[in-house]
Amino acid sequence: MAVREEIKSFYSEDDPDKRHLPSVQGYPRPSNIEEYLKVKGQQAEDISRRNSKGKSDKEIQRYYQFLLTQVSTLERLY
Repeated sequence: MAVREEIKSFYSEDDPDKRHLPSVQGYPRPSNIEEYLKVKGQQAEDISRRNSKGKSDKEIQRYYQFLLTQVSTLERLY
């Protein structure tokens, strides 16, 4: 739900500094929707790496694919 609101903010708020983007804290602040989706992709990759320590290559690949599918779904929606 929060991501949906963040995406909507790109269409309802012209000033990038006024957009509330809590899900991308710690990443470069995106100024447009394309940058936002790239940041979400990078975030998925980072989460996958962090959560896959000590797991098999197959488990890592499956988890990474799951996260990228979520980002891809966001791209299709907006």
